[in-house]
Amino acid sequence: MRRFALFAWIAAGMQLCVMLSAIAADADLPRYKPPPRGAPSGRVALGTRTIVPPPQIWALAPNHIGLTTREQPSLYWYATTSGTARVALVSVGAQGMKMLLNESVAASTSPRIMRIDLARYGIRLQPGIEYQWTVALESDPRQRSQRAAIERIAANPELTKRLDAAPRPRHAAVYAEAGIWYDAIASLGELIEQSPSDTSLRIQRAALLDQVGLKEAAAADRQREQ
Repeated sequence: MRRFALFAWIAAGMQLCVMLSAIAADADLPRYKPPPRGAPSGRVALGTRTIVPPPQIWALAPNHIGLTTREQPSLYWYATTSGTARVALVSVGAQGMKMLLNESVAASTSPRIMRIDLARYGIRLQPGIEYQWTVALESDPRQRSQRAAIERIAANPELTKRLDAAPRPRHAAVYAEAGIWYDAIASLGELIEQSPSDTSLRIQRAALLDQVGLKEAAAADRQREQ
């Protein structure tokens, strides 16, 4: 009887250790806090009269205007199929929309997260202006992401101070807590490109993607880290 009680005590202790480890790991993941701006724009479904197949491409953006402090940020998307993608970017103003980018990007031969660097095309975002973008598969025009929105803001002194105090792998968490979506995703994307075998980076990105409802992209990141 005592031996059974001892085994039960050991098992309970091991279970507690596993739970505490899971809690500690979860605490290290970035948590996105949407900016309290109440902006209605964001991921918007594009209307069509044709039968739409299950989506195969997603813009990695929240369902509201995502923020960036970068003048020339990168835009990320996820596709479950290979093929050339077309990225379109427009500015939104009182005079309507102005096309800034309509570019083809060669996709990989396997499902993965991709990006386009606006600096490569000389595009600079102006502060306080809303920009909208989509990405589509050229092989199937019906496969178009929902329209996403991005706006550039200035980095406040408190954010700069926190970034300076944090190691680079923690910059995504700092940006996410400040509500700056695009910089959080870019920080992780850049680190993943430099260290593709670092599974902790993909786990962090998957956590952010889950928080804004991008389950397919998050699942892909988790599969690649296994």
